[in-house]
Amino acid sequence: MALTLVFLPGTHLGTLDFHLSPLNRLWDSERGQISFQISREGRNWMEKMQSPRGQSTVLRSAVGCLLGLQIFAALFPVVFGEKVVLGKEGSKIYLPCLLEKNMKVENLKWFKKETLFLNWDGKQVFKGSSINNDLRFDLDKRTMDNGNFSMIVDSLKISDAGDYKCTFQNKIPFVVHLFVFQLHASPGNPLLLSENLNLTLQTYPQGHLDLKVTWKDPNNQDLNITNKTLQINNLSEAHKGDWRCWIHHPKSAQDLEITHKVRTTGFIVDSGSGNIFSKVNGSVVIACKLLFEIKSQIESLQVRAAGVYKSDNQETLGQLMKEVNISERGSCWKGKCGDNSPQHRVKDLSESLTNVQFSDAGWYTCLVKFNRSDIQMKIQLVIVRVSVMPQGLLTINSEVNLTCEVSARLPNAVVRWTHVNGSSANSKEGTNRRLLTLTLRVNASHFGLWRCSILVDGQVLLSMDQKLEGTPDRMDLWFWVAVVAGSFAILLLTICTVICIARERRRGGDVFSFRALKGTDVTYGAQDLCVSSCTLQEVSRRSRVNRGCRGSP
Repeated sequence: MALTLVFLPGTHLGTLDFHLSPLNRLWDSERGQISFQISREGRNWMEKMQSPRGQSTVLRSAVGCLLGLQIFAALFPVVFGEKVVLGKEGSKIYLPCLLEKNMKVENLKWFKKETLFLNWDGKQVFKGSSINNDLRFDLDKRTMDNGNFSMIVDSLKISDAGDYKCTFQNKIPFVVHLFVFQLHASPGNPLLLSENLNLTLQTYPQGHLDLKVTWKDPNNQDLNITNKTLQINNLSEAHKGDWRCWIHHPKSAQDLEITHKVRTTGFIVDSGSGNIFSKVNGSVVIACKLLFEIKSQIESLQVRAAGVYKSDNQETLGQLMKEVNISERGSCWKGKCGDNSPQHRVKDLSESLTNVQFSDAGWYTCLVKFNRSDIQMKIQLVIVRVSVMPQGLLTINSEVNLTCEVSARLPNAVVRWTHVNGSSANSKEGTNRRLLTLTLRVNASHFGLWRCSILVDGQVLLSMDQKLEGTPDRMDLWFWVAVVAGSFAILLLTICTVICIARERRRGGDVFSFRALKGTDVTYGAQDLCVSSCTLQEVSRRSRVNRGCRGSP
């Protein structure tokens, strides 16, 4: 059974279940008609609808019209190009034109409206005069054997948006709506912390109402915002990363994702509370480091001035301590970056202080002025010092005051005195105080090292030590005198004993002889010692004995 339909655009009825044979469709482009065969099930249905009792012609006409319109509704998306492709500016997309596999295709053409883009003659691709020198449009010959004649559009442009049509021989044309999207950010990267950012989705062609937009933050959390504009106020470090815009169209094969990466410029902030601690006479660095990616092509953001200021309070800038020379280009520090220099991302404005005194305490401000806005970072320098009154050596039962002084009152800060390696019974602490004094009635256990610590949330940020020393007691003095005198007496006794033992050993020696001072020979014996012509002057000390002396016969 053959049936020819003449299409009535804009007509749509409910769903009817018919079995069509797509292999026998035939499109007459000149007459705007489609001819095809209806399956056996379809014919049986139509025969049942025709009453054998002789229903009126009106009923049979209504059934035939209903059948034709349902077939038209099923084919409407193919004939009138209801395929939709979503593309991002700068990306590569494919406009589908899918035929039967191994079908011999000649004279296939791609049009945009009435303008010829590509022509396939069965052997090679020819480009229309409008895109003769545009290499972005092409067909992939490797996929033609599979019936894929989709047109490739590379480096998609806004002007590429519109309706395209793929026609060949006398078959049904493929019509594709191409939507091109652009995500516009204002202001552009890099962004200053505390600035406001607007992300706007721009659609070409404009005014399409079937699009559904969904926004997601860098943590991939749905923001429940369906507008084409997203506003991010008061940018912070948490806003850095990829922001995603998801675009859905009911007639598109897949959704489109467009990503915008937020890059910020600002100071590198330590994990601390913005306070820097130092001891008196110590050294400290006021850390001011600006994260700024140097690129010569960046024109939207330029540095105009930079410096470090010092004041006694947080509200004012105070006195200029350090000024940074900026190049005319405004993207680097003068003398540190040329046209071919490495692109450093961190610029250092830090200020070093040595031999810190209590007067150096206060607020330090790092200020950088850009062409769009200014950014600044406040840092508080906290100085700690300890003292003892009275100074010098302490006596037992005297009173002493240990004082720990902090230059600023810190919220949630604890100042604590402790005895190092001593008892914790005499420890003392105070919260949110600038001055903490520990008073002691001195005893022997108080001598040693005492420590003043500054703690915030249980963490020690700084500590200083003070030593207590006492004068010796009188009883202790006599004790040490006795010890020294006894030691000296023992030493003398030991020396005398050694000398006596040595002399006794010499007296009991064997017989020996020596020459007297005047040349007289003298002979000694262990038992009988006789000396001829002997005098005390003629005998040496080493030969002197207690026995008598006889002259020789």
